[in-house]
Amino acid sequence: MSDLASFRADLLAGPYYMGNEDVISSLAWKKVGRDEMVTSAEEGAKHASDMEKQANTDHDNEGSEGGEGAGADDLNPVGLTVVAMVSPENCYLTPCANWNGPTEFDPSFADIKLNCRLVAPSNSPFAGDFQIAMKTITKLMAQVETDGYKKSGIFNFKENPKIGFKIRHIVFEPKEEDDGDELFVLQDWPVKNAAAKEALEGMENSHQVIPIRAYDVDGDLIPPTNYMSKLSGAVVRATLTLSHWKIGRDKRDTYTADIESLWVLVPASVAGSRRLPGTSPSPKKKARHGGA
Repeated sequence: MSDLASFRADLLAGPYYMGNEDVISSLAWKKVGRDEMVTSAEEGAKHASDMEKQANTDHDNEGSEGGEGAGADDLNPVGLTVVAMVSPENCYLTPCANWNGPTEFDPSFADIKLNCRLVAPSNSPFAGDFQIAMKTITKLMAQVETDGYKKSGIFNFKENPKIGFKIRHIVFEPKEEDDGDELFVLQDWPVKNAAAKEALEGMENSHQVIPIRAYDVDGDLIPPTNYMSKLSGAVVRATLTLSHWKIGRDKRDTYTADIESLWVLVPASVAGSRRLPGTSPSPKKKARHGGA
């Protein structure tokens, strides 16, 4: 059995590989603040029980000071894994998102998000797994959809049949007082134009930058300036978290797939060949700033 087939067998044996038809039975949507996120069925059940106990405690202590209860911080979303190709036609991973001033979706530079589209890898054992993953995501979305609401976010809902889905990465987050060493110095973040550079300088005391945890075939962290050249067209193992929230004024259900990590299995230069090489990243390889 080739390394690639062995790697796939390991994924199928894991709990959250989206190419496994049975994975949906291990998952559940649970409330995190105003959003809902996919977590494990076991943790979701425990969280629901804790929240119910807290609600009962609050009721019993009505009129008095209550203790700390279970909340959003107590629930961890699961990292869902899929093997896919990063679509060269829909890859927008330029570190500064080509931001050149306020837009409707990104009023400030701090709001930018990088995104790309995952599609089925050609001529590989993972092509069928990707179709299963698409169906699983569709089923998960249906579990929390709102009657009469439009859907937006992950899929292009005008596309029929659907051939891929969008994933994203939030680049900046507000600084917290107890934040330790940053993974990437804010002022070193690559920008292309004067507007983005000026905005970045104004964010020094308010935000920190979060690079994509993207790794090449050797397990080395890919620098932001190489996101496009290393990831566009490559076959990757993507680990994602799924979220959902409702926008009442627009009657819209919004779904997002946020990147936890991307690990290149097959570089773009060979990903389009008829037979994918029997190579995969070693789970023992330690990349800088943590594993994938």
